Amino acid sequence: YINEQGCGITAFKEESDADYTVAMTAVSHSKQSEDVVISEDTDVLILLLNHADSNNKKIYLTSEPKASIKIPPKI
Repeated sequence: YINEQGCGITAFKEESDADYTVAMTAVSHSKQSEDVVISEDTDVLILLLNHADSNNKKIYLTSEPKASIKIPPKI
């Protein structure tokens, strides 16, 4: 993973298809702070649902928008 710190944000990027590593890293870090996981994989969602602790901070799961999707301009 790549650990980049700046502006209070730590980013981890898993190069391989390591769903378990991604989910468990988020669960571990949610003990101290809220986390955002960016993944297209539903396996990550299932792992997060199974391993997340309700006593920890929130974990958000999102996906990146597709390049072909055009977002209309705000008026």
